[in-house]
Amino acid sequence: MVESRTISFYHRSRTIGEVKGNAVVNWIFFIIDGLGSIFGSVMAYWLVLRDAKYCNDCKRYMKKKSILKFLATDIDRTIKFQDIDNLSSDEIKDLFLPTNVGKNEHYEIIVYWCQECDKGYLKMKYMGKNSKGKIEENLSKSKEFEISSYTVRTLCDLSRNGFRDKVVV
Repeated sequence: MVESRTISFYHRSRTIGEVKGNAVVNWIFFIIDGLGSIFGSVMAYWLVLRDAKYCNDCKRYMKKKSILKFLATDIDRTIKFQDIDNLSSDEIKDLFLPTNVGKNEHYEIIVYWCQECDKGYLKMKYMGKNSKGKIEENLSKSKEFEISSYTVRTLCDLSRNGFRDKVVV
């Protein structure tokens, strides 16, 4: 098949010409097509799963949800989020006060959780200005830590009850 490729040209459903391909050129195109398919598959896999967390206990990928943004200058809230496992559900609920971050430096709170075992992670993604003045993630100031199953359930319950409606993003 690769060695006997022919290219047909059509105009209004009529064949107006055919070109027989060279076997060497056909093999080169075949190899380029194969490499392109492999490269494209690897890139698509990497783009889809680069941020995904995996639960080794349940052998499943975790869900991900961005739940809040707040100003980086709010030190009290920053400290409380870092110590979220030691807060009661009412104290966690109080963390979700409306905040308009605009184009200022802020934290974006992202929760990763396993639906099977409630194992989870909380990521405090620091969004700061780069040298050009655009907001982008600053990896050195971002924080990520494991949270208890109680905290995961509390955050999921708050999410289902619509705390997101009260938060200005």
